[in-house]
Amino acid sequence: MNPKTIFLTLGFGLVASAAHAESDNFNALDADNSNGLSFAEALAVAPNLTALDFAKLDSDTSGELSKAEFAQWKAAAEKKQN
Repeated sequence: MNPKTIFLTLGFGLVASAAHAESDNFNALDADNSNGLSFAEALAVAPNLTALDFAKLDSDTSGELSKAEFAQWKAAAEKKQN
């Protein structure tokens, strides 16, 4: 397993079980309706997320997590829980 996969699993997995169903919804987390999750918005579902870890998730270096990047993060966490 590569380091990015490990991070993705741990970063979301640490809080996924405690998160509310609404928090799993990208649109609910996107408070400013920018179609991307800022670091601050991602902290709502992963309060222990660091800026460095967020940068690793932001594979296109846009400064926000796209729906695809968020989906990858969430899928990795769900896979870890199962």
